[in-house]
Amino acid sequence: MPENEESVRECIVYMAACSLLLAKELCRQMEHPVTTDKLMKKLQTNYIVHKDRGGLRSRLEEIRGDMTELNQIIDTFGIRTETDQKQLGGLYLRLALNCIRTEMFIELEFQALQQKQEKEANMRFIM
Repeated sequence: MPENEESVRECIVYMAACSLLLAKELCRQMEHPVTTDKLMKKLQTNYIVHKDRGGLRSRLEEIRGDMTELNQIIDTFGIRTETDQKQLGGLYLRLALNCIRTEMFIELEFQALQQKQEKEANMRFIM
């Protein structure tokens, strides 16, 4: 696995974990504490298989869009309403889910590439 691919994967996993922790902290601040397991189950129920179509570029665009949306809400002046807080929590969860989907995609693509290389090596060995 190329070195920069591993660092990209680490960053994506780190972003997912941080997003989950921020969502958990936001729930606590809103006096609705949740466990990390409960948030993970929510992510699992919000996972839609058909959204996994597309390439790495589209997945990274989704993450970029999530980050832009988060920055707009975070940079807004004034006190956040309950609706704003819920929207922010939803964005944290969506970012976490998009990061997890992207990491899964990278892992599956790496495995497919590795299998293809092994088949090619076996074919060369046979000839």
